[in-house]
Amino acid sequence: MQRFLDSNPGLRSRFTTTISFADYTPEEATRIFKSLAETGGYLPSPECLEVVAEHFRQRIAAGDPPFANGREARTIFEHAVINQANRLAAKADPSDDELCELRAEDIGG
Repeated sequence: MQRFLDSNPGLRSRFTTTISFADYTPEEATRIFKSLAETGGYLPSPECLEVVAEHFRQRIAAGDPPFANGREARTIFEHAVINQANRLAAKADPSDDELCELRAEDIGG
């Protein structure tokens, strides 16, 4: 946003109030992932949630530039659903529990 405001000398003066939001903590981002999963009818395993939390811990520890970690939680969830579907595609008759469970292996690198 700062880059956008700096892109035009008169632009910054048009916005008199700026609100800064801190990034979510790894725990908060993991809760967002879990909420998205549960709202979608999925149950992430404890191992799955730990992989997601570790992903966010590593991103923050690496000093990655600021990122939209709320959006990233959604992206990780969407990819997990695709990975889960691909994992279960080989099964002839997956159970309801299997269709609802997101596993650690469903979380991409």
